[in-house]
This record gives sequence, structure tokens and C-alpha cells, in this order.
Amino acid sequence: DQRRSLGDKKTTLLTAMQETVSSDYRKLKDIATVLSDVERTKDIANKIMTEYEENFSEDDDSTIVQPQEVAGSKEDGASDILRNNYSALCQSITKPVHIAEWLHDEVISNEALSCVMSTRGSVSDSRAVLLKAVRDAVHSNYKHLELFVTVLRKFSETAHIGDTIFEEYSQYFKRDNTVEEMEAYLTERRSSRDTTCTESGSSCESTKEEVKE
Repeated sequence: DQRRSLGDKKTTLLTAMQETVSSDYRKLKDIATVLSDVERTKDIANKIMTEYEENFSEDDDSTIVQPQEVAGSKEDGASDILRNNYSALCQSITKPVHIAEWLHDEVISNEALSCVMSTRGSVSDSRAVLLKAVRDAVHSNYKHLELFVTVLRKFSETAHIGDTIFEEYSQYFKRDNTVEEMEAYLTERRSSRDTTCTESGSSCESTKEEVKE
């Protein structure tokens, strides 16, 4: 259990670092500086700094305008909300495969679902793959966060964080009926998909999970 907990913490830290650098590449130099102060990570810090200096010049640091310095889009706002709640999501999501199944087609692709399924032996790995897929989806269309929140609120273990994200989302986008609309949409889509599977004679795996009443 302690080993898994450490793995979860590493995954959370590395994902946070990745998100930070993806929004501002110059942060990589700050991360390398911190790593260089720790004996066990000094070598990798030196390697990161060397590659950074080879690929980016000081002029790049001062002249390139980063995305967060430009007027934010709706996708930026939704991505920030998701990022701010990442740690809580990591603590709440214990069955990422079930959530991925609900998000399939609407938010995450077949490939992403397959990746989540292939790592189901490790909750932390499967959860990391799921959250990355959700993050990419939200970055392309902010409304995907609405669907993600709707699914989170269906399950008792993630209902609380779903409510929290919903409140932040509603305040940011000034929308109060979003989740109700998405709930109806998801239910209709899932019913339609189940009907199609039944008629075609194929077996569709159902999500057996405790749903929030």
C-alpha cells in the first residue's frame, strides 16, 4: 500500500510538472534548478539543463510570448479548473476504467479507452492515462469538462469532487443548468448505444458501479 501511495504521488508530481512546462517551457529550467539541489536527482537535473540550453537560447526566453500571456479562451479557463483540481481527482478516482467507459465516444477516443483498459492492473497508471485523455479533450473543447463533471457526479466516490468542479465551472462560465443538460444528453447517448449493441448481438460491457442517488 505504501509503495502504491508513493507511485500515486510520483504520478501526480510528474503530471503537474508536465502541465506546467506545456504551458510555459521556461518553467523547465526552474524545475531543473530545484532537482539539482537534491543529491539523488542532481544528475538528471544536469542533463535536463544541458538539453534545455541546447534547444533554447536566452533570446527565446525573453521574446516568445507564452499561451497564458494571451487573452484566455474558454478552453484555457476549463483547463485551469481541471488542473486546479488534479490532486483531488487523483485521490477520488479509484476505478478509472468505469469512468473511462462512461466518457468513451463523447470525451475520450477508442485509443484512449484501450490505453486505460491496458493499464487497469495499476490504478495509478490507469488513472493517469484517463486524466491525460480528459485534459487533452478539454483543451480541444471546454464543453468536455461538462461531460466529465456529469460522469463524476454519478458515482459516490467522485461525487464530491464533481460538485466542486461544477461550482467552479458554473461561476466561470455563468451557467447553472449545464450538468442537468449533460446528464440528459449522456443518458440518451448511452441508452442509444446499448440498444445498438443489443440489436447487433454484440456484448457491451456495462459499468457496475455504485451510482450516486
